[in-house]
Amino acid sequence: MATKHLIGLGHKKIGFVGGSIQQSPIHNNRYLGYGKAMLEANLKINNDCVFETLTTFEGGMHLAQRLMKEKFDLTALVVDADIVALGIMKVCQDNGKKIPDELSIVGFDDIQAASFTSPGLTTIRQFISKKGEIAANLVMGDIMANTRTTDSKMVKSKLIVRGSTKRLEV
Repeated sequence: MATKHLIGLGHKKIGFVGGSIQQSPIHNNRYLGYGKAMLEANLKINNDCVFETLTTFEGGMHLAQRLMKEKFDLTALVVDADIVALGIMKVCQDNGKKIPDELSIVGFDDIQAASFTSPGLTTIRQFISKKGEIAANLVMGDIMANTRTTDSKMVKSKLIVRGSTKRLEV
């Protein structure tokens, strides 16, 4: 959803930032979603533009410092956690890089701080309380039936568009 949003805005040079893709199913699934959207749009995935960092504000800051130093040719980033995206935005803005004029960023989670930044962070909202309710119901059903379910439920996410993304000027 995040990658498709950026592609829809005309971006082709889109990087991905996540935690440990190899060790975490969550980060891996988000990376796979990025890759699928890129392939569906016939866009090349440049492995030099796939970055792993700690899933912290500081992890985002360190990565942004590297991006600024190495001058990567990206117009947009999909970041698989808002807290990391906020760290990236801070360093970019502190170094004169304009968000979204020079770099569009989409995060994931819709943490409260995402709406307080300037510009606000475009993000993917998860419905955490709904996920918790479904999980609790599955567990309670197992307890009541003295079984162990293998059911899985999917809770749809929602794109929240704020000011950190914009149409690419060609």
